[in-house]
Amino acid sequence: MGIFELKEENTLITSLRFKYPVTATIDYIANLEEIEDTSGLATKKYYYYKAGQLYGTFQSQDSLIKKIYNKYLLDYNKYYQRLLDITRIRIEGPPGTVVYIQDSQDEELKRHVLANGQLELQESETMIKGLYFYGIHMFECSDPLRVNDIIKGDIQSLKNNEYIMMEGSYKSFEEIEKPIPNGVY
Repeated sequence: MGIFELKEENTLITSLRFKYPVTATIDYIANLEEIEDTSGLATKKYYYYKAGQLYGTFQSQDSLIKKIYNKYLLDYNKYYQRLLDITRIRIEGPPGTVVYIQDSQDEELKRHVLANGQLELQESETMIKGLYFYGIHMFECSDPLRVNDIIKGDIQSLKNNEYIMMEGSYKSFEEIEKPIPNGVY
């Protein structure tokens, strides 16, 4: 009938083969042994705070929390070290730098602008879960005297996070005779 059944419970099967290729269903009861490897268990744990720093130019898709985590991740045969959390962070960048931050109390990333070039978050009950730089927030240069000077060629007075609205309508960049830096056409 195509069914083979072993009724004895204590039979030790060490090999099973089919003479020809076949599709089969095999039901079995297996006796397993599980042994815990205690050689990798920690015998001592040390917790400490460490001041650290990241610097450089970061892309918008770079998770800075992941960079910090990887900076402190050490995995050796005798011990390992890993970051538990970040509860305080100070960010410095050019004025107008946009950062997105998520802490443990937020559902999503929140936008912050470094208006004076600095931002410090220091909350004892939350931890920083996400941190991304996302460019520069631009402000319109609203001083008419400076705008006229910049249009005439004095671009030294134009700040990196400022833009100037230029009059006119253009179909392509090539149509602009003398484009100015940070000019919005």
